[in-house]
Amino acid sequence: MISRDALGIGAFTRTGTDDLAASTHEAIYSSLLIDALRLNELIDAEVLLDGLPYKAEATPNGVLVSAIDPEFERSVRLGYIQADLQLRIRAVSFLQHFDDQQSKLPSLEDALAPFFNAGLMEFVSLKKEPVERIVIAIPDMPPLVKLLNFNGLFLEEFPLFHGALIDSFQPPENDDLQVSERLSILDLFKAQRLFNLIDVMFCQKLEALEDPVKSKILRLRSTVIVTARADLERILQSVMSLEKAQELISLLLLPATSSAVDSDVYIDLQYRPFVHVPKTEGDYIAIPPAIVGKSNLVRSIMHASGIKGATSAADDPMQVAVAAALREAGFLVQESFEFNINGRRETDIFCYRDGVLFVIECKNAYHPCSPHELRNSYDLILKAEEQLDIRSQWLAEPGNQTRLLEALSWEATVPARVRTCVVTANRAFSGYYCGAHPVRQAHELINVLVNGDVGLGPGKPRRRFWRVPKLSRLSTYSTTWTVTLCSRCSMPL
Repeated sequence: MISRDALGIGAFTRTGTDDLAASTHEAIYSSLLIDALRLNELIDAEVLLDGLPYKAEATPNGVLVSAIDPEFERSVRLGYIQADLQLRIRAVSFLQHFDDQQSKLPSLEDALAPFFNAGLMEFVSLKKEPVERIVIAIPDMPPLVKLLNFNGLFLEEFPLFHGALIDSFQPPENDDLQVSERLSILDLFKAQRLFNLIDVMFCQKLEALEDPVKSKILRLRSTVIVTARADLERILQSVMSLEKAQELISLLLLPATSSAVDSDVYIDLQYRPFVHVPKTEGDYIAIPPAIVGKSNLVRSIMHASGIKGATSAADDPMQVAVAAALREAGFLVQESFEFNINGRRETDIFCYRDGVLFVIECKNAYHPCSPHELRNSYDLILKAEEQLDIRSQWLAEPGNQTRLLEALSWEATVPARVRTCVVTANRAFSGYYCGAHPVRQAHELINVLVNGDVGLGPGKPRRRFWRVPKLSRLSTYSTTWTVTLCSRCSMPL
């Protein structure tokens, strides 16, 4: 983008790069990739130092970037470990669920096989001009269109659907999920089926070529398709309405120039895999079908549409789920309560039990996939620290506690022990202290409140840490790691 806008290097300057990459005597393509990798490393380091509590030190081996507080780094690494572990648990659960042949979902690959046997590859052709490349036409075959429009789930889609419901704190019986103003998760699956079909057709055509050099050149030239925006809308209309197709394109389209890039747009092809291509004859878009078909479009669209930010705190499904778990465990609970706490302020959750008043701020951010996103999560934690500092200082005065409990209509002992907590939707920072306030992950907190056991991984026994079948009085627990309450903050571990 800098090269194009500041230096005047046009969009077609490197049109021969793919041909050079196909030669064993050239290294321009790999050199560009290495340069891009180095730039990304520098950008990530800059984000860590500028927006997160990290420091840079000169060492004999180079510059070491590390967290100022080792506990911060541990909480981040633990978050990624736990996220990976959850993916493994979901995969094992998925395999166990579908081990029963009676409940097995159809596979998209198996469902497409009859169409390939019936001559679907006849719609793949080799064009010579302006350069030799593979071109694919999606046939207007009613049975194929009906298959792509299937309103249920295929086997390959179930793990992503199941995981999206968990990450969005939706009940497992939910059969759809809204991801933007018009688009649902099933709409995204239908679009991905189209691009997966194109990718499979590409791969089968390339596998049929006997010349390995020609196959490599065609792969570089063909697997990123360039199509007119109007044609892309027409293709997508086979599985969704025009309005939905236009919204999908707008949410996945990377802006064409730096002047069009909003500060909130993070440049990542897995978030925005549609790239605008400036051409004099019209509006064109470059698309890598393999990336579109294999990416987590649910996360990408929800991120681009800002659907979480548009949800009020009272309707936040994560906050609702945490409050429900607290009620099930016997707490008095009030959500999204507005009260004069040195000014009118809304608190996400107040809850009370056994002489302890808990003040909870909920932050529903996506699991960070880069330092850029980690910074967003950290900013929310800092905001929660500021919110909880105000409330804990105000509640240190017993008279203020009395006024609050009367407004809540709770029969509670004053003065109560006040404990604060930041509850997060993603797993980064779980176990960290932001100032005086512990950070806990919502799913873990809910599990402690409702189930009282912890899993150690797929195929391993679960460990129970309650002494009794139900969560008992808070004051009866000791301070070891196996108990419900943390010795420092009285929040469930």
